[in-house]
Amino acid sequence: MNWNELDIDVDGVDIHVHRGGVSGAPAVVFAHGFSDDGRCWSRFAELIAERFDVVAVDARNHGRSGRGPADPSILAADLASVIRELGLSRPILVGHSIGATTVTVLAATFPELVGSVVLEDPPWRPDRSSVDRARLDGARAWIDSLAGRSDDDLRRLGREQHPTWPEEEFDSWAPAKHGLGPRAIEHLAPIEWEALVSSIEVPILVVLGDPELDAIATPELAAQISARNERVTVGSVADAGHNIRRENLVGFADVVVPFLDANSSPAA
Repeated sequence: MNWNELDIDVDGVDIHVHRGGVSGAPAVVFAHGFSDDGRCWSRFAELIAERFDVVAVDARNHGRSGRGPADPSILAADLASVIRELGLSRPILVGHSIGATTVTVLAATFPELVGSVVLEDPPWRPDRSSVDRARLDGARAWIDSLAGRSDDDLRRLGREQHPTWPEEEFDSWAPAKHGLGPRAIEHLAPIEWEALVSSIEVPILVVLGDPELDAIATPELAAQISARNERVTVGSVADAGHNIRRENLVGFADVVVPFLDANSSPAA
């Protein structure tokens, strides 16, 4: 994917934006997960770039974006500022993991900015359990362990951790780790997803992987989400865990692209 790149100042923090696809077409805005950056959407973005205006954002404390305090409301406000600055007309928001949390908060808080929402394996539990201290400490130690590693070393690490991924995924996964700041840990703050999902007024697609392959969202969680909002539909992708699109891009596209087509609207 060939991206055009720009920075948008949001209250003194530069938010780095990757943009491609068709200018003036319906817009799709991507929010990545913890430790990734906008380029990690490249393989899926390539599939839709001939029909959509594609925008992928580096969250603060990730990629080429600036550093600063981060919680779900701040991350949602960053993304809202990008949508306004680019003049996007009610784009479709697609978020993976923590990015799914970000777009959920955005859709609930700034409903006028959103056309529809796709949630790739949202990192929620049916009981809305908080992030425990051991998990936070583990994530912090992992961030520290990446310091000073070369791209080649990071590629080897990626292959060890994700042996089923296609090799081209590491073209974005490895460089993204150089942009990971220590405050990225703040992105893991839990949300009260029940109330937020209930208040969203646009179509929502929840995409599930296989919990036996390390997906977080379960069918039980999807049922709870669906019970709180009649606009929710659920799609399942086989042979994929938490990183659904990376592990089964074709299956992910089969679920997501029809939703994009059905819910796209012409840009302003």
